[in-house]
Amino acid sequence: MTIEEVANAYSIDSRDLMKYLRINVSPKTRIEDLRSFGITNSMVKEAAEALFIDKYKTIYGNNIFINAEQKLENESGNGLEKLVKEDVIATFALMVLGVIYFFKLRRKEIRYFTLGISLIYLGFIRGGCICVAGSLQQLALFAVGAIKGNYLYWSLLFILPVLFSILFGRIFCGYACPIGAWQQFLSWLGTKLPKFSMPTNLDKILKNLKYFLALSIPVIAWYTKSPVFQRIEPFSYLFSLNWTLYGIVSVAVVSIASVFISRPFCRYICPYGAILAIFSRFSIYKIKSNDSCKNCKICDRVCETDAITKGAVSQMECIRCRKCIDSCKFHALK
Repeated sequence: MTIEEVANAYSIDSRDLMKYLRINVSPKTRIEDLRSFGITNSMVKEAAEALFIDKYKTIYGNNIFINAEQKLENESGNGLEKLVKEDVIATFALMVLGVIYFFKLRRKEIRYFTLGISLIYLGFIRGGCICVAGSLQQLALFAVGAIKGNYLYWSLLFILPVLFSILFGRIFCGYACPIGAWQQFLSWLGTKLPKFSMPTNLDKILKNLKYFLALSIPVIAWYTKSPVFQRIEPFSYLFSLNWTLYGIVSVAVVSIASVFISRPFCRYICPYGAILAIFSRFSIYKIKSNDSCKNCKICDRVCETDAITKGAVSQMECIRCRKCIDSCKFHALK
């Protein structure tokens, strides 16, 4: 159902409905897509009810309208900022745990824990509402006035993983991303199944796709004033349990691919992963091989993102999972 259809059902103007929700998008935008703004279906319903009561307040009375309006104002304004703030805190905490795991505790259970919390909370509980992968798009929508409110938390949601990448590499991707977590758990489930190795030339071509998306998605969002990324990427359908035909097919394709190819969405499609990859190239901490390397290629085989070639680590593709370091018998990677 679209904004326009909801407005028509309540005999109200779709422009008034968007004004109450503090968004400025196309009336044809689906209600499910508003999750990227932190707006739930119930918030849209209450907004429509408040406007309906306002329109016919001579029948329903002013008190009902005032209460409904106040409730809507709190949920659509402060509620959105509260949700983004919670996402920022959760993302930061998971990345800190990732750094602790990588440098200190080195217990696999910690990584399982961070990815599990990310998948459950940032993924399914939050319904994929405000994803870091779409934060590029959200900032573009803020810039054109499609989203109203405070820039601070949206900016932090974008900047914090970037800062961690500059310091340590792609910690967010390896420990805090719910999209990566879903693919990672599927890959672990298929551990005993044969893995598909992407041909080198095709792998290079596909990896460039995420950089193209990183450039194009904010531009398209700015031009259309619409959350286009949520319409094409499968995880918005998965986490919001929005089982349209496209949602079912896209989730199935990525999920099946994840069993045989480690993190295909992260490696080839994720626009935010592309941004973090660029900053990770210049990270202060880098995994490097030393003279102890015997070219046994064990690290090549265990790498989750095919970021290692003959002992040479691509800082842009490495997600700091530690598998290469832990598997090296010669302590050649540090």
